[in-house]
Amino acid sequence: SFTPSDFPSSSSDIDQSYLDALQESYPGLERLYVSTPMQQGMIFFGLMDGNGSSYTSQSHMDLVGNVDVAAFRRAWELSIARHDVFRTCFVGLESELIHQLVVDRVDLPFVEEDWRDIPVDQQEERLQRYRFEDKARGFDFSQAPLMRISLIRLSDQRYHFIWTHHHVLMDGWCLPLVFGEVFA
Repeated sequence: SFTPSDFPSSSSDIDQSYLDALQESYPGLERLYVSTPMQQGMIFFGLMDGNGSSYTSQSHMDLVGNVDVAAFRRAWELSIARHDVFRTCFVGLESELIHQLVVDRVDLPFVEEDWRDIPVDQQEERLQRYRFEDKARGFDFSQAPLMRISLIRLSDQRYHFIWTHHHVLMDGWCLPLVFGEVFA
């Protein structure tokens, strides 16, 4: 059982009863930090839109060749395990001071679909609609991870990869670092 002194980067407003409630709701609690003003602003707009879709970001690309889907998924899982930010959610959304809460593990939302039976001339329109709807779903800030992966098989040698994540986790400078790690 944690005590407030175990989290020196949290607010002094965190008392034992609040921390006990967090541990009950998040049994895998590892760390607790005060969120940054930038994060609080993004969360504010996400709460205002009703589903957290404001500041939801997406990266997508085609992967061509023999894709080992199990290895690709495992690479993302290893990256999530390695970096706290991918296991972060936000608590105290109704309070003046929102906190980042890191849990010890999360399940990667990984959608795999096979669209090889869809005519090629219809695939692009369907992909655009899929990306739009996925981004519009937004995120529940109180549940980690604030990201999801989709891998859509378009042909025997082509997959369309979509990584949807909330900007509250990282900025654009981090994207090439994450991609470099996963693809390595």
